[in-house]
Amino acid sequence: MPQQNFELLKKGDPAALEKIHAQYSRRIFWLGKRIIDDEFEVENLVQDTFLKLWECREKIENPMHILFFCNML
Repeated sequence: MPQQNFELLKKGDPAALEKIHAQYSRRIFWLGKRIIDDEFEVENLVQDTFLKLWECREKIENPMHILFFCNML
């Protein structure tokens, strides 16, 4: 599934972004929550992260790069 979502994301399929968001958003949220004690701000940052992923999807090299990309923003 990660390979298929990766390929669809690279092709600009919004459904792939939704699946990736469902897979990683909670993990990223809790990582942010450990750093910032404001759930609203962390939620905004998570959304910004996935917006940036969508904008930079052509630069993503492989499925693991998605997770590293999202954790580095």
